[in-house]
Amino acid sequence: MTPGRLTIVTRNFWPMIEPAGVRLAGLAGALRRTGVQVQILTSQWDREWSRQFTFREVPVTRVPRPAQGSWRISSYRRLLEREILKSAPNWEAIVVSGGRDEIEAALSARSKGGPLQVLIRADELLQQEVSKSKAAATKISRLLSQADLLIFSQSHLKTYFDAYYSGPSAVIVDGLEIDATAPPSRPVKLALREAIGDLHPLLSVHAGNSLGVTIGSFTEPFAVETMLGAWQRLAQRPNVPRLWMVGDGEGVLKVWQQINHVGLSGAISLPGNFDHLEDPLCAADFYLHPWRQNVGTWGIAEAMLCGVPVVFAREAEPVEGLVDGETGLAYTSDSARDLAEKISLILEDAPFRTRLVKSAQDFARQKYSMEQSVENWLKQLHEVGALPGVSP
Repeated sequence: MTPGRLTIVTRNFWPMIEPAGVRLAGLAGALRRTGVQVQILTSQWDREWSRQFTFREVPVTRVPRPAQGSWRISSYRRLLEREILKSAPNWEAIVVSGGRDEIEAALSARSKGGPLQVLIRADELLQQEVSKSKAAATKISRLLSQADLLIFSQSHLKTYFDAYYSGPSAVIVDGLEIDATAPPSRPVKLALREAIGDLHPLLSVHAGNSLGVTIGSFTEPFAVETMLGAWQRLAQRPNVPRLWMVGDGEGVLKVWQQINHVGLSGAISLPGNFDHLEDPLCAADFYLHPWRQNVGTWGIAEAMLCGVPVVFAREAEPVEGLVDGETGLAYTSDSARDLAEKISLILEDAPFRTRLVKSAQDFARQKYSMEQSVENWLKQLHEVGALPGVSP
């Protein structure tokens, strides 16, 4: 039987620094292990970047993309379309995980004898483009209507796009390749912290201190203020818990200034991004999700898989599977006292912590396993005739 051949088109493929890139790389690798031939087309943002390379045995081709100017973007679309058409005789289907430019290039290529099927994977990038203006939403809505299938990486995205699309669609939750069969033991956590501290001296954590990790863009000032207030209370403990605030963005400098102003620079660190998020998570004693918006929600899924208890803001947008007292512990988002008390409970009540972790990890293994995600992908691809040589 002829193996299926699939092209993934994505605007940004940065699997070492960006969660979206990590998930696409995991999907490509997992599909390849089932016998599907996979290639990735993405943007070349810098002329010095290599045009072609291989990532985990998956061939990747970069298409030059100028940074600014409408005529330059049109040039990028034409180049991308040309690249798709060049490989069209050998590739049966295309999955577009990008914005309007990538979708237009794929659909145009199909009209000129390109891939048999075009599937669009609606993610946060496409959501951002739709929300820019009514005109942008109208244009993208017309493009979506031409897709053979619209795939949503999360349920809340389907709810959002229902207003702009009425064709065939499916929700396929992105899988994660974190392999944590059991929560890391204390010696393993300490070893991970030591290894991270060797690479990042400012992140050194004393063996007697607990460690929390949070991920986000730091653009919600009230959430940051609550965290700082909670750590001022936690500073009264014999061993003050450390906190790594992972991420970057325009709010980082202001947060760093706030941390210094309240004298918590010895307890709270801003390490930027990690190549492998599971490293700081598996080293942590708890994961903190203080954001009301859907920021860093994949950190919750990864924390669950890593066997790390989750403390989250009660007013945060709902995250599937995260239930107060069952798979996580909620606090009132504007109460520093409540947050400090919930963190103390997680650290001090071992039976309660163990129960939370087990329930959360059981849910995450079923919901976010890469195997289940790939099985769902193959099923949908087969149903729309995208890979006629492959059966789910």
